[in-house]
Amino acid sequence: HERHSSTRMATAHGGDAPITIIDVVDGVARVGYAVDGASVLESPISRATVVRERGCDGDAADGVVHAVDAHGRVSNVDALEVVLRDALYGALGWAEGFEGYACACERATTTLERREDVTRMMFEEFNVAGLAFVDAAVGALYACGRISGVSVEITENASEVTCALEGAALTQTWRRAPRGGKRMDRALRAAIMAKQGVDVSDDTARAIRLALGKCAESREEYEAFKSDSAACETETFKLPDGGELKLTSELYECGEVLMQDALGADESDAEHDHHGSLPAEICESVQKCPFDVRQLIVDNIVVHGEGSKLPGLEARLLVELQSRMSLVPSMTSIPEYMPASTYAHAPWTGAAIASKVIFSSNQYISKTDYNENGPAFAHSRR
Repeated sequence: HERHSSTRMATAHGGDAPITIIDVVDGVARVGYAVDGASVLESPISRATVVRERGCDGDAADGVVHAVDAHGRVSNVDALEVVLRDALYGALGWAEGFEGYACACERATTTLERREDVTRMMFEEFNVAGLAFVDAAVGALYACGRISGVSVEITENASEVTCALEGAALTQTWRRAPRGGKRMDRALRAAIMAKQGVDVSDDTARAIRLALGKCAESREEYEAFKSDSAACETETFKLPDGGELKLTSELYECGEVLMQDALGADESDAEHDHHGSLPAEICESVQKCPFDVRQLIVDNIVVHGEGSKLPGLEARLLVELQSRMSLVPSMTSIPEYMPASTYAHAPWTGAAIASKVIFSSNQYISKTDYNENGPAFAHSRR
C-alpha cells in the first residue's frame, strides 16, 4: 500500500457519498470515515459503548440489553442499532437521506444468519447506499500491507487467533483464549498485593499495565526476575492519591499471563472451549491450515489490539513459537508510517484501506442488490 499526500475522504465510485467503517470489539463500536492513502486513521473514530455490563448467563442485567455476546459476536441486532444510531447520526454527523456507504468488520465466527440480520439493519434502518464486509483478521493484515498471515488480536477481554490466505480468512483456524488486558490486570494486582501488601483497584492496575507493563523475552528471564527483583529495572507509578509505587518483577506478570497455561487459567475458563496459552493457540490455528501454505501463513504474524502494547511481547512470542513448531515463524509489525494508534484498531484500519477498492470495483451489496435479492445476497459479496 503506497502512501499518498491526499487526505480526502474516500468515496464510492468517485462520488460524493463517503464510506463509513464500522467495527465492534470489546463492547465498543468504532465508526469513522475512510480516508485516502496513509491518512486513513486521521479521520475521527467515534467510540460508543455497546456493552456496559454482562450478566453471568449472558442475558440482560439491570435493564441493560446487550448487543454482543461474551465472544464479541453480535447477539442482539436491535441493541446494536440503538448504539450505532447514536454514534453515526450523532457523533459522526450522518444526515438523514445522505448516509452513503458502509463497510463493516466481521469476526470469523459470525453466522450466516447474523450477517443477514446486520445487512437488513443497515439497508432498512440506516438506508445505506451500499454495504461491504471485511474479515477482521484480513483487515489487520491489510493494515500491515499483507494478504496472508496470522492475526493475533489481544483485546481487553480475550485473545483471538485467525489465519488468512490471499485476502480470505480461514474460519476453521479461529481460536479464542479468555486472556486479555483484564486478565493481565488481575495478575498484576495479585503480584503487587503479594509482594508489597498494596491492594490497587482494577482501574489503577489497568493504568499501570498500559504505562509500565512488560513481557520477559524468555521463560528463563521471567523466572530470573521473579527470583531476584534486583535484576529488574525499577519503575515508579504515581497513585491516584498522590502516593508512589516502586515496581520491579510485578510488571512482568502482564506478559506471562499470555505465555503460560497455568498462569492464565482460573475457574471461569470452564465456560470456554479454548484456554491454552497464546503460543499454543497460534500453533493450533496454524495446524488447521492446509499443509502446503503453512509456511506462507507464519511468514506474517501480526500482533494487534488494545491489550497488545507490551514491550518484549513480540520477541517472546517468537521465541515460544520457534520452540513449538518446525516452521520458521516471523513477526510482522505495523509499518512506521502508519499512525501510532494503529495497533489498537488494525482491523478498522485495514477495512478503511480495502474499502476504496471494494466499492470502486463493485464488490459490495448495492441497494438494488438488496431490494431484488434480500439480505441473503450478502453471502455472495463477502
